Amino acid sequence: MAWTRTHGAKFAPEKYQLMHFTRRPKKFNMQATVQIPKFQAGPVPVMRILGIHLDPKLKWGPHVRLTAAKAASHMASVTRLTRSTWGATFAQARQIYAAVIRPAMSYGCPVWFALGDERANRNRLIYPLQTVLKHEASVEPLDLHLERLAVSYSAKTENSEGDRTVEAARKAVETRAQHRFKTKGTALARQDKGKAAIGKEIEAVWTARWEEYQQQARTQVSHERHLAVAVRTPWTRGLRTKERLTKVKSTVATLLRMEHIGLNDYLFRRRVPGYAKPDCDYGCPRQTPKHIVLFCTMHTTRRSSILAEAKMSDYIELLSTEAGLRAVTKWFLQWDILTQLSLAKLVYGEKPGRRGRRPGAYVDEDDSDC
Repeated sequence: MAWTRTHGAKFAPEKYQLMHFTRRPKKFNMQATVQIPKFQAGPVPVMRILGIHLDPKLKWGPHVRLTAAKAASHMASVTRLTRSTWGATFAQARQIYAAVIRPAMSYGCPVWFALGDERANRNRLIYPLQTVLKHEASVEPLDLHLERLAVSYSAKTENSEGDRTVEAARKAVETRAQHRFKTKGTALARQDKGKAAIGKEIEAVWTARWEEYQQQARTQVSHERHLAVAVRTPWTRGLRTKERLTKVKSTVATLLRMEHIGLNDYLFRRRVPGYAKPDCDYGCPRQTPKHIVLFCTMHTTRRSSILAEAKMSDYIELLSTEAGLRAVTKWFLQWDILTQLSLAKLVYGEKPGRRGRRPGAYVDEDDSDC
């Protein structure tokens, strides 16, 4: 205060906030305040500094929750721009996510993201669907993206004097954390690596995670043929096969590959009211995308156009290549197999066909193909 009088400076106590940092709050008086003229406020539970929300235990829970809420607001805006049959294309929606949503969620992650935390992104209710969606969209899982940013920042600042001090403290904390939580440490070593090397390691981790998920999925079904094509597909960046399709066709391609689609088999498994059986109206045990594309007798005379245009007949190949997806999605729209896309068919000028998604009787004796 004496210094301010000498130099004509002023403080702004109304902008001050007080917080005590400790992992053992019962040991200290967490309501203790400080004696500063014109400052009467007590400690706060959450404090925002340079866009990062701090809490007394530095657990980062408030920051993650507030960031998630902010990201949800952004996603709601993107959703209004990107619908299943109109709006931003597949590639454009992905670019919006990468340029707007993800940076908002990952802001400041070198500070708050815990490297090597294997518990991240493993919610058992949504993890399987998230895994397939991220693979289909070729969107790097958020925890790996955060790890990429954190490791890149670490490598960039590794030789500074401040970082050496922090690193010594970090190693001590990590040693205690490994003993307490039985973690395996950081997934990526803190070495002086370039972006290319870090990218390759992230890709390797992502690939291993995808293969682990595939293996787990196989153990949950009686035969691999019951898995969706998206799950059966070997590791690859999925964007390339769909980025040149129109908006509605890329939607159809995703529905077919993931089998989260308005056909009886899926609607029955999801317990949608009114769908008491998974079979089609003419006796096929399972009304699946594969049955519609290859075996439904209702489409026998129409099916040749798919195979002729795609120049292939293997179902996995049809849904895993650009030529196959272009032919199959065009056919689905042309014959109005999914009535939810009827309006899109008119907008995109597809040749009109017979309405309805009632497949014909199943005549192949091998139920495995259904």
